[in-house]
Amino acid sequence: MFAPFTTQALTRPGSKELFSSRDFPGAISDHLVVQRQLVDERPDDVQAIVNTWFDTIDHIAANRDRSLEIMSKRAAVSVEDYKEYEAGTKIFGIEENLKAMQPGNDMTSLTYAADSISNFLVEAGLAQQTPDFSRLFDDRFIKAYAAANPS
Repeated sequence: MFAPFTTQALTRPGSKELFSSRDFPGAISDHLVVQRQLVDERPDDVQAIVNTWFDTIDHIAANRDRSLEIMSKRAAVSVEDYKEYEAGTKIFGIEENLKAMQPGNDMTSLTYAADSISNFLVEAGLAQQTPDFSRLFDDRFIKAYAAANPS
């Protein structure tokens, strides 16, 4: 369950945490997702979205206190609670994004993680087959941002 819902759930009498994403590093990740049609028909707009994402990450880092105020208000929690959530959250920078898009043999690779998770879902009977990942991950927008914004 996503924070702050977990915090609220754990305040209920008799509730306890059985496990969390801390127990499964890399298994739960957030992604910027757009439909393939948007990628195909409006790649400049997709690039603008990706650029804005990285600009936002830079803004948060440069304006830490104000950003925490805004994000905690949006999550309807205190700044202190938000800082606790943030401690368990890893937001990838450009290099980590580029690496995550590469094939790999551990959960730092999105293709490896997607394959591992989909295999589990099939084995558990929660999915009938593994999906075709060939058009799922598209790193061209991250690469374009990296080329235009060298470290």
